[in-house]
Amino acid sequence: MESRQMNMIFEEGKVATSFKTGVITPVPKKGKDLTQTTNYRGITVTSAHGKVYEYVLIEKAGLKNINQSNLQFGFTEGLSPTMAALILSEVYSEINGKDLFFITTLDSQNAFDVVNHQILLDKLYYLGVDIEYWDVIEDMYNGVTSDVKWQGDTSLSFSIDQGVRQGGILFSHLYKQYINELLSEIEAHNMGISIGNTYAGCPSCADDIVLLSNDQNEMQEMLNTVYVYSSDHRFLIHPVKSNTIVKSINERISEKIQQTTKIFTLGDNIMEFKSETTHLGLKRTTSEETKININDRISLARRTLYSLIKTGVHGTNGLNPRTSCKIYQVYVIPRFLYGLETFNLQNK
Repeated sequence: MESRQMNMIFEEGKVATSFKTGVITPVPKKGKDLTQTTNYRGITVTSAHGKVYEYVLIEKAGLKNINQSNLQFGFTEGLSPTMAALILSEVYSEINGKDLFFITTLDSQNAFDVVNHQILLDKLYYLGVDIEYWDVIEDMYNGVTSDVKWQGDTSLSFSIDQGVRQGGILFSHLYKQYINELLSEIEAHNMGISIGNTYAGCPSCADDIVLLSNDQNEMQEMLNTVYVYSSDHRFLIHPVKSNTIVKSINERISEKIQQTTKIFTLGDNIMEFKSETTHLGLKRTTSEETKININDRISLARRTLYSLIKTGVHGTNGLNPRTSCKIYQVYVIPRFLYGLETFNLQNK
């Protein structure tokens, strides 16, 4: 696309129709009932020219990390999701004696697909995005369509009336702005735990949010804040997939607290205490957390290697040993090591 055509988009505030269309390919979720449409994950492919344009728009509109919470580690250059996991581990290492530590992991239902366009545009306006670029973003979300590709056939196009446009470059930055005010509000009210003078109450990776507190009433207040925000912004927190665990240096105290502590609520939904929850692909448990995660990593690495053997990654009659070694380094080792740097490894 010529630069002159891009300049015309900014001048007129009108986005090319080809930038607003996408092709969705349903990918089945592992181990799910494939007769249910909810058990597929849609992967959207959009125009390559549109992606180049979005890169330009992000820079011109100053959307990269604008007013972003320090505890947001998702889709951010120079940051890694494991930093959010590391904060959780660091907080746990600070508790001692009979101290308690409440961990609540939140699961947003179809987070990227339910973003309300008008609320999102209002947020960008109040953030001070230049009206020239605001007009472009507004038009970009006006008349968005997609079609579905399935078994060689393509469906008729249908309109997309909510959600950030996936398959492009802009969607991650827009979603972070949609959720950012929640993190800022929790921090502004100083709800949640701190390490020294450093606030660490809600480390997040995009829509994957964890709440950390050493006080039961405070944790309930944080959940109340999340519920009000989600209601105002028209998205749902999954009451079953969102879990709370209680950690303590003494495992017996942890188990006793879970049995005697009043359960938390998220709106009208009860959140029962669990002995295990998952945050960013790592298991957080009331006991033997490091051992459980190491065993999981070993199992995952072994399964990954076994799945590659059929392609020739083995000792004899397969690929060149150098090639096999490189594939092993690229695919197996990272899956084995993922997240282990966030755990306190001990001899036992």
